[in-house]
Amino acid sequence: MHSRINRSFVVCLATLAIMRPPTLEASTYETETKDDITVRCDTVSTQFLPQASLQKYDIEARDDEGLLSCVVQQRKSNGKLVNIPANIQATRQNFYGVIKDIEMREIATSGEQFDVSYIGTYNTGAGKVMTFTVRVEPAGDAHSPFTLTLEDRQPLR
Repeated sequence: MHSRINRSFVVCLATLAIMRPPTLEASTYETETKDDITVRCDTVSTQFLPQASLQKYDIEARDDEGLLSCVVQQRKSNGKLVNIPANIQATRQNFYGVIKDIEMREIATSGEQFDVSYIGTYNTGAGKVMTFTVRVEPAGDAHSPFTLTLEDRQPLR
């Protein structure tokens, strides 16, 4: 009986691993810090976003659309990171070398540590590698611009 339970448990875990949505393969993440400013950007296929996020960002879940999200934060003297405004310009280059702009828009944030501040959607290519270049200019004259590069492979449809 004991070996039957263990075997069943292993089969169940293997089945769950095969059936899980490929969220890890469907996203990428990059962070850069200079002085007291941290920029975080990530990409994800909109088909893997929770319904609450889709509603919050006013987008639809589609297998041919991705979401680029960025947050710009400044470390205050008390050590807490707070979102700050920035000018963000983003492009994506597809497998064939075609470069397209991604229109980024500011969204309302609550000031939480990892809230998204800027988002933009883009067309994806199933199973294709895309390179994203994000130029971030934090508000204020004292901060130098950042350029982040992310590479992502969208899941097969």
